[in-house]
Amino acid sequence: MTKYELIDVVNEADEIIGAIERTPEWNKTRPTACRLINVFVWNTKGQLVLQQRARHKAVSPLLLDTSVGGLVTSGLSYEQAARIEMSEELGIETELQYVAKFSYYCPETAILKGHHCLFECSSDGPYLNWENEAERLEFMTLQEVEKHLTHSPYLFTVGFQEAFKAYILAKE
Repeated sequence: MTKYELIDVVNEADEIIGAIERTPEWNKTRPTACRLINVFVWNTKGQLVLQQRARHKAVSPLLLDTSVGGLVTSGLSYEQAARIEMSEELGIETELQYVAKFSYYCPETAILKGHHCLFECSSDGPYLNWENEAERLEFMTLQEVEKHLTHSPYLFTVGFQEAFKAYILAKE
């Protein structure tokens, strides 16, 4: 029995080629390509729910990030992982819409870091449990996100920036 959750290791074609334990050491550097999900949660005011990552996070503390995000645990589909993460991170269950799939490569090395599947949904909450993952929730319209990304991209995680690019491309 493993002490840590298992994460599938994938190749360029998003085929599973192995599994690895998500140890704290692995999580800091993520040296193997894996599967990840992102969910954009929109409220009925047309605002995107963003999480400001908790200060204790090993990766990108205090930066703004997707409404919901995470690694896909071994044996789960992208959609199954998204539903679990939505429940864990925001305490919501609602219909998901597939938006796009994209791959992320390290800019310095051009090595594949992972395949992301982006979903979106609509929910006015209540949003629960987020205090475990985030310092606070922020609400921004699409135009506000675009403005902040243009003038202050350093406020957002790289993962969010890539997911937002994929979102805009998919919606064109």
